[in-house]
Amino acid sequence: MNKYNYFIYGNPYNLKQIRFSYLTSLGTTLIGTGLLAAINPLFAALMLYDYYSLMRFGLVLNSTVFSLILHRSKRHINIDSLNALGFRGKLNINRRYKLSQIRYVGVVNNTFIGLDYIGVPPSIARLL
Repeated sequence: MNKYNYFIYGNPYNLKQIRFSYLTSLGTTLIGTGLLAAINPLFAALMLYDYYSLMRFGLVLNSTVFSLILHRSKRHINIDSLNALGFRGKLNINRRYKLSQIRYVGVVNNTFIGLDYIGVPPSIARLL
C-alpha cells in the first residue's frame, strides 16, 4: 500500500543533462590542468578558480531538493534530495520531518557553472 502518494514538488530539471554538464566540465578542467602543468607546473594554479566553481556547484547540488512528498497523515513530509554528483539518493521513508518544524531558509542559486556551455571549463563559460 502506498503511504506516500501526495507529491508536493518535483524538480523540473533534467538530471542527466546536469550530470553530463558537471562531469564534462570536470573532465575538461582536468585535461586543461594537465596541459598547463605539462608546459610549466606553476601554470596549473591558473585552474584553481575552475576547481572552486566545480566544488561550489557540487555543494549546490547537495542542497537541491528533488521532490517533496507529503505523508498521508498530512503532518509530516519526506524530502528526496540529490548528492554532490547530481544523483538521486534513496528515499528514506523512515526520515520524516514535521511540517511545524520546517522553516524557510532562502533560495540557493547556481552561479558557478553555466549549463548552456557543455564541456567548457567554468572560467571560460563565465566569459562567454
